[in-house]
Amino acid sequence: MPRKKEHILDYIDFATFKILRALGSGDKTFTELNKITPLSTPNFNKRLGELLEVSLIKEVLGSPKNSSRKRKVYTLTDTGRRILELLEEIERVYKEGWGEDRELKEMERDLKNQS
Repeated sequence: MPRKKEHILDYIDFATFKILRALGSGDKTFTELNKITPLSTPNFNKRLGELLEVSLIKEVLGSPKNSSRKRKVYTLTDTGRRILELLEEIERVYKEGWGEDRELKEMERDLKNQS
């Protein structure tokens, strides 16, 4: 049985990050967002509901790309946008640190090979 989600970090995983990142570039429809996640449609629908519940995203009436018709789209809230910025910063810091660690290990290996 899955544990109860009690903290905002309980909602943040790879699929959520992909959803937030996609919305960072503009409003998206259900179908557009569903295509970019590894989740099945029922699980994706549940995830959107959770993100709406914790106010990281909201539903608005808008015009998706290449359409003049108004329909429901999803957009980031101010909180969602800030959390996305922080997640992107965490990813950047991790990649920089990982790269530095790899470079250090390569230098250590080269020094050992020279001895």
